[in-house]
Amino acid sequence: MYDQYQHIQLFSNTSKYLFRGTLPTSSFHQPYRGMGITPTTVDPVVASLFAARYLMDGPAVVLIARKAELADSLDGPNLLSFRHELAINLELVPMQFEARCILKVSVQDSIQLLQELGYAVPKRLHDTGALSQALLESPRMNQEDIDLYVERCHYVIKGG
Repeated sequence: MYDQYQHIQLFSNTSKYLFRGTLPTSSFHQPYRGMGITPTTVDPVVASLFAARYLMDGPAVVLIARKAELADSLDGPNLLSFRHELAINLELVPMQFEARCILKVSVQDSIQLLQELGYAVPKRLHDTGALSQALLESPRMNQEDIDLYVERCHYVIKGG
C-alpha cells in the first residue's frame, strides 16, 4: 500500500540529509537493470543496518546526500510497510543517487561513529530476517545526533 502522506512528511522533516546503506555501484559486474527507484532513509542507523546486511556481499558503504538537492526525484513510491525504515524512495537509479552523494563512508566507519554517539548497531547482519529484527529493535537518531554524525563522517573521510 502506498503512503504518500508519510513520504511527503518524511521528505519535509527537518533532516538535511538522505542516507543509503548499500554496496557501491563499482562492486557490480553488470549495470543496474531494475526499476528506476532508489530507497533511502532519513536515519543513519537504518542505513548502517542495511549496510551491515550488504557486508555479506561485499564492501558495504553508507551514502550520504543533501536532501534538498534531490527534491526533483521525490516521486518514487513509498510503501506503508516501510514505515519503520523511515524510507524515502527516490525516482532515480542507484548509480545516479550515488553520483549525487556528498559522502561515501564504509560500514565499519559508520558503525564506529554511531557507537561513539551512543547508538548500538550490529557490525554484521547475516540475512534479511536479522535485518528486519534489527530495524524493529534499533533506536532512531534525533536531528542533533544526525548532524553530528554527518560532521564526523566528513572528518573521517578527510583522514582525521
